[in-house]
Amino acid sequence: MRKTLAIFEKEMRHFFYSPIAYIVIALFAVITGVFFYLYLSSFVQAMIMDMIRSQQFRTTPQKFNVNLQLIRPYFWNLALISLFVLPLVTMRLYSEEKKNGTVELLYTSPLTITNIVMGKFLAGLFFYIIMLIPTMLFMGLLFVYGNPEFLPVVSGYLGLILLGGAFIAGGLFISSLTENQIIAAIGGFGLALLLWVIGWAANFAGP
Repeated sequence: MRKTLAIFEKEMRHFFYSPIAYIVIALFAVITGVFFYLYLSSFVQAMIMDMIRSQQFRTTPQKFNVNLQLIRPYFWNLALISLFVLPLVTMRLYSEEKKNGTVELLYTSPLTITNIVMGKFLAGLFFYIIMLIPTMLFMGLLFVYGNPEFLPVVSGYLGLILLGGAFIAGGLFISSLTENQIIAAIGGFGLALLLWVIGWAANFAGP
């Protein structure tokens, strides 16, 4: 476990020594923030319009469910954005080692393949969780000014982390096959897209 943590710490340092990490986090935060604003404004506008109609025609106001009508589609978009962003996170995990010639040092060190792979995977997953923190702040606003259900939000984030773990594992595998980071990013995206399509197609498959 200590050896795995050593690889984990090394990869985390590499992440934050590079400006790419900050760019990816900022880009993810901006895009997810825009989507949150759009969904929230659409939800509030729908509530206001329904209230106006109910007052004009003296009808019962429609019941709005913030979890189904706002949080659920927002999480779906978070997953879709992760599909595009996570290959940028995983593209350097192995390919950079190959390009710099340090992968041989790793293989000849007292570390096992399991230590190396798990350390890199956990670093990528932890970085993804850091990326999700701004979205948790957005969710916090809903709890301050609204009354969403707590457990669906928790399960949504758990699902995102598991999905992100699958994308990171695939991207790590592709990164181990090449020393070109661009090829690793494209290959990681292709594999993640394949997983996404399989999951999407399963919704339309028969029993």
